[in-house]
Amino acid sequence: MRPSRPEDVSAQNQLAEDKQQRLKKKHETQEGKYRKKKGEDFGWYLSQPPPELIKLLESGEVSTGPAVDVGCGPGVAISHLAAQAFRPAVGLDIAFAAVCQARELARENKTPPVFVVAAAPFLPLQGEFFTFIFDRGCMHALPEADWSLYLQEIERLLKTGGVFQLLAKRPSPAVLEQILPASLQTRTLEEFPFHLKDGRVKVLTHGIFRKR
Repeated sequence: MRPSRPEDVSAQNQLAEDKQQRLKKKHETQEGKYRKKKGEDFGWYLSQPPPELIKLLESGEVSTGPAVDVGCGPGVAISHLAAQAFRPAVGLDIAFAAVCQARELARENKTPPVFVVAAAPFLPLQGEFFTFIFDRGCMHALPEADWSLYLQEIERLLKTGGVFQLLAKRPSPAVLEQILPASLQTRTLEEFPFHLKDGRVKVLTHGIFRKR
């Protein structure tokens, strides 16, 4: 194997340092937002779980078991999953201030979720453990270069037969199909209008995938 040249090592170190700086900036941005605002102050906020999540759970396609909400924010979805007997129900977010809000909301649950502060695309959770992974707004906040890595992490965490549900501004369904790991079978992939609190309408991607 050809030894790495000094300029190659320097370039790799610079890339790693740049990535750390981006993560630090993203963390500071999200932390600042949640320190200044409550969940209901954001335009995308829903006081109830998204109807797409409710419909999926009612369909019977998802077995109860370990579940994780990646980018849980103020905790509405993960609190609902915990109340629906998903055990453990794990809420993960980059912002500690968001997790604090989610913990407050979850206090009413007899078996509340557990929470992890971490930054995607790498998810510090046990592999092949989860029956359900939910993402409303995490993937689309990642740089495009990290999308494939993120989906590989989702695939790693899911048990065989586990389900991943995605609600995101990006990628589009066409792009998502190109970068999806082969083991994730598409059950639903569509676009739908989402109405923000200020009246604007955004087109989001909705995907449901099952690990083979």
